[in-house]
Amino acid sequence: IQLAERPQQMLTWIRENSGKNLEDLWKNTLPEEADKETKQNYYHDLHWLLNQGFVLLMADGTVHLAKTKAPEAPKKEAAPKSEEPKTEEPKTEPLKEPKSEEPKEEPATEEPGASSPAPEEPKAE
Repeated sequence: IQLAERPQQMLTWIRENSGKNLEDLWKNTLPEEADKETKQNYYHDLHWLLNQGFVLLMADGTVHLAKTKAPEAPKKEAAPKSEEPKTEEPKTEPLKEPKSEEPKEEPATEEPGASSPAPEEPKAE
């Protein structure tokens, strides 16, 4: 990682002295006789390192280098897995009807608008 001079200086010190007090960081990285503005700039750089996750500041005042993960290789996109496991069904071909030389009877279909004859009513005797 390429950082500006001040944050890089602080990060290098923290890497070499992880677990030491914040006071020790200031004693070793701040220039002697630093004015208020310079101190504020160093403070802002430390704050940036904290916010970016490079450095951890504990409640007891110790400064630690954050552990970083090694970059992961890009994963190939796999098809989404369904909740139920897939089972392969045996491949079967549809049954073929034996060829007959007789013509097949097709079911009678009614034409639209044609009405079927009304059923015969029983005759009263």
